[in-house]
Amino acid sequence: MSVFHSVEPNVGVRRSRSIDFFRYAFPALALAVSAAAVLLAAAGSWLIWRLVPGALFGSAELHLRLGIGAAVLVTLFTVLRDEHRLTFYLADEHKVSKTARVWNMAFIVLFIMAFLTRRADELSRGIVVIFYFSGFLSLWAARRAMSRLLQIASKFKMVATQRLLVVGTEVAIGTFLRRHQPWNLGFEVVGTISLDGRPKGSDGAPSREFMQAIERARALNVDDVYIAVPWSNVELIDLCVEAFLNTPTTIHLAPERVLNRFDQVSISRVGAMASLELTRPMSAPAVALKRAFDLVLAIAGLVVLAPFFAVVALAIKLDSPGPVFFFQTRYGFNHRRFRIVKFRTMSTFSDDAHVPQARANDPRITRIGAWLRRTNIDELPQLLNVVAGQMSLVGPRPHAVPHNREYERRIARYARRHNVRPGITGWAQVNGLRGETDTEDKMRRRVEYDLYYIDNWSPMLDLRILFRTIFSAKAYRNAR
Repeated sequence: MSVFHSVEPNVGVRRSRSIDFFRYAFPALALAVSAAAVLLAAAGSWLIWRLVPGALFGSAELHLRLGIGAAVLVTLFTVLRDEHRLTFYLADEHKVSKTARVWNMAFIVLFIMAFLTRRADELSRGIVVIFYFSGFLSLWAARRAMSRLLQIASKFKMVATQRLLVVGTEVAIGTFLRRHQPWNLGFEVVGTISLDGRPKGSDGAPSREFMQAIERARALNVDDVYIAVPWSNVELIDLCVEAFLNTPTTIHLAPERVLNRFDQVSISRVGAMASLELTRPMSAPAVALKRAFDLVLAIAGLVVLAPFFAVVALAIKLDSPGPVFFFQTRYGFNHRRFRIVKFRTMSTFSDDAHVPQARANDPRITRIGAWLRRTNIDELPQLLNVVAGQMSLVGPRPHAVPHNREYERRIARYARRHNVRPGITGWAQVNGLRGETDTEDKMRRRVEYDLYYIDNWSPMLDLRILFRTIFSAKAYRNAR
């Protein structure tokens, strides 16, 4: 027997006219805020350039048109890419890469139009450059602000994007609601249909009770139906899909347990072949951008820090006998071995298979070495590894080969850390997870942060990590 259950008011979101208004008004509001941010960036670029002595700033009217054109094109491309909907903002998909695509498309079209109308030469190059960067940052900030506003409104039950019905066994429905808490994502859970009975009649058609439950759901104007049925039960899934194809709803197959391990699952199609894409490596443009970022900053850092390196080298030589630099074999991208370089901080410098990790009050650490470790200065020679392409400025920290092998054996998905280049600093380190990993739990937590970085990489995240590496006290915690 199939049973329809309406959801208690305190579980879902109560429908009200204000909620309906917010649901339909928010996309227009988001578009207006984004357009206003672009216009403000255009005006700000003009004002900033006017402060430059002797700068040529051309026609104010033309640059105003530039800003208006950019705002219109951003609005157009945002709508075409469906990036104005509530679900886009609630899903936290307003990433830097998505904003960059919209902004770059708008800018390219804008300048093609300026070239074709022979107005490009009348634009001030200085203002255009400032506007390109300030416009992008303003658009990204506007999207972030609107996303945060919507997420707060959703958590306080002030907005519901879609009316949701969950269909499945009692256990599966309970698990789905507990795990995903759709009301915190802006959904209004209006009811559930239990399939614990016999949804099929003796003739193989849907039972009368099942169809009655669907009719009750239809009366609630459901927008989305989630089918919480094990994927192995193809017959029951087909029954539900066929029944709800006759209703004006979007049908979803609730995720199996394996999909909950992956954050960026998508449908991949090659011709007639379709599959669920669980993971993919960093795209070629993203790899090129990150590599260019690494090279520019690493080379600049080596040039600027060269005199300081000489002072540190002299201090190491005066403090204890031995070489200035310490080399050790580590695993890099795709498990390729490389020799990492650091300032020597210990009186012994072994690279064998039984090298112990540094501990608090480790007698091997020299006087100058303790200071170098405490300030992270011992890591700076790894800029050479970055230039050589063996490391990145930001990424999972590489571990000594014997430790790496041990953790791969004990911790699932540890090896995923090698899907990107290792870094001088990383997301785990700026969150205080550094120093000796004397327990498996400490290592697991570090791996969790490393995998978060891999799955959520963006240029802004790299900049954020570099900033926190220098200025955050957490980045120096447990440095020894």
